[in-house]
Amino acid sequence: AISFDDLTRLEHSVDPSVRSESYYMCNDALIQLFRLIKDTQGRPIWQPSLAELAQDRINGRPYAYNQAMAGTVATTADTVIFGRLPDYKFR
Repeated sequence: AISFDDLTRLEHSVDPSVRSESYYMCNDALIQLFRLIKDTQGRPIWQPSLAELAQDRINGRPYAYNQAMAGTVATTADTVIFGRLPDYKFR
């Protein structure tokens, strides 16, 4: 399973100079999992947008769907990535 601590570690693995421009990418099945995760205070890390046309957030960060990524959590699969993703080309 993926925990709040795992997502926090993933965010802090990114250089602070680009962290504010970074976002998550994962399969929709993982988004469902994130909607159920609570932080250490018991609050959901899923933050629904209150503004029309604004995107919901995970732990205060935007996200993008990628159905080509693994839809289940496994130690051998890259299930979630986080970073300033426009800097990278994916194949």
